[in-house]
Amino acid sequence: MPYWYIIEKGTVTQTKNAHGTVAVYQAGQSFGEMELMYSTPAQATCTVTSPDGLKAYRLDRRSYRKLVMNVCQEKRKQYRELLSGVAFAAQLSEQEQLVLADALTAIKFQPGDVMIKYGDYNEWMYIVVDGVVDVFGQNMKDKICDLRRGEMVGELEFLNKHTAVANCVARTDVQACKLHRDHFEMCLGRVADYIQQTLRQPKYGYYKNRLK
Repeated sequence: MPYWYIIEKGTVTQTKNAHGTVAVYQAGQSFGEMELMYSTPAQATCTVTSPDGLKAYRLDRRSYRKLVMNVCQEKRKQYRELLSGVAFAAQLSEQEQLVLADALTAIKFQPGDVMIKYGDYNEWMYIVVDGVVDVFGQNMKDKICDLRRGEMVGELEFLNKHTAVANCVARTDVQACKLHRDHFEMCLGRVADYIQQTLRQPKYGYYKNRLK
């Protein structure tokens, strides 16, 4: 029976015939979870390579899956609560909300932290859960608008596939959820119409001018 291992002391080297050494695991790291998650045969050989042996803890497939399922359910519950009151989330089906919750990652910013920098190819968009985000032009002098709970930061760059046209800076402590570019269309494809509607608001006049 395969196991998930967590190393307390020692080193394990993972090798594949065609590639040689592909990973080295040390204290605090783990391995074996892929085989437990997907019920696939081992794709690599893991060998103890520390001279003093290995001290580790292991978890069987049944216990691992139960643990992972409980964590996923708790995460879904927390993120769906965070998304309550977020306008666009209300337009999603329950299944789509669950997909979105699974793809989101919580993140916090302190006052002055730059969430998105002008000219960067941004990999993340953010949903503001709490706090205020100020949006500035390229020179960081003229404030364009601010974004608050339920509003998205960076989604327009994703939708129109270009680099950031503004600087987004946390004015206060900001609690947000982030979504990677790769998950955007999968999770929010149906919300494109909603995003286009937001562009009609006066606060997005700067952005519309940048697109001309």
